[in-house]
Amino acid sequence: MFIGPRDQRWATLLDHVPHDFYHVPGYVGLCGQQDGAQPLAFYSRNGPASCLIPVLRSPVPEFLGAPSGWCDLYSPYGYPVPLCTTVEAGHLLAFLESFRSAADEIGACSILLRLHPLLDTWNPPPTSFSYCVKHGETIFINLTLTEEEIWGQTREGHRYEIRRLQKLGFTAVMDDWSRYADFRRFYRQTMVRLGANHAYFFTDQYFTDLKDILGDTLHLCCILSPDGRVVAGALFTAMDGIMEYHLSANDPQFQRLAPTKLTIHCARLWGKAQGHTALHLGGGLGGRKDKLFDFKAGFSTDRQS
Repeated sequence: MFIGPRDQRWATLLDHVPHDFYHVPGYVGLCGQQDGAQPLAFYSRNGPASCLIPVLRSPVPEFLGAPSGWCDLYSPYGYPVPLCTTVEAGHLLAFLESFRSAADEIGACSILLRLHPLLDTWNPPPTSFSYCVKHGETIFINLTLTEEEIWGQTREGHRYEIRRLQKLGFTAVMDDWSRYADFRRFYRQTMVRLGANHAYFFTDQYFTDLKDILGDTLHLCCILSPDGRVVAGALFTAMDGIMEYHLSANDPQFQRLAPTKLTIHCARLWGKAQGHTALHLGGGLGGRKDKLFDFKAGFSTDRQS
């Protein structure tokens, strides 16, 4: 069956299986607000095994002329892979078939599910009604390595610019939320400068809600100039050992110094000190090996698809 974010079964299952912040009911609800879609999760039990699949439900666009009541189901922004308390193929196939039947009952004509590069919780055998498409690699930093090994995987140009910023007196601060307004302002400026898709232009309310929903699992890393001004920042999450590089921005006046490189460097050292095992940086735009991918690849040689 499909359940809503307030259904206790959603939160209860998360207590029993490794997951990321993309699975948190409040986050799925926030994505639904952004998209004008209904937040749901498919929930099923098969003996001792359970399954949870977060999705957003959106009406089929009118111009397609589909019958009234038809809808699409798709994963919220990020990597909310289906969660199962088992990896046994028979259970996974049964859950997938039940998911298809339940989706059919609410008028779904298509389903798009995004998997997670670091959480291997969903790998059912191929079926006649589903297939998996790989769009490209993502990059992650192995935080179980020593600091010397992490630094050694960093591209020489990145190392030079990180050292230069440190010598000039730029410093990092973690979780100083009095700087949140500065970060939000620079984030909007960054999206305008990059000509980003409108979906990436988040309101102040989104940032407020995101912090309220994720609480202590959301972290803000800011880079300060020698005179104490915020020149760059990024939002990171940390859950079940996995850190995610969520949103990033910098002051255009300092862009030539590449302060974002110091942001990621300081965040990874902080994450290692906190005992987290990986910092997932993501990939390029649309899974491509573009300039964004190349920038992230300068921090680690570890890849995942």
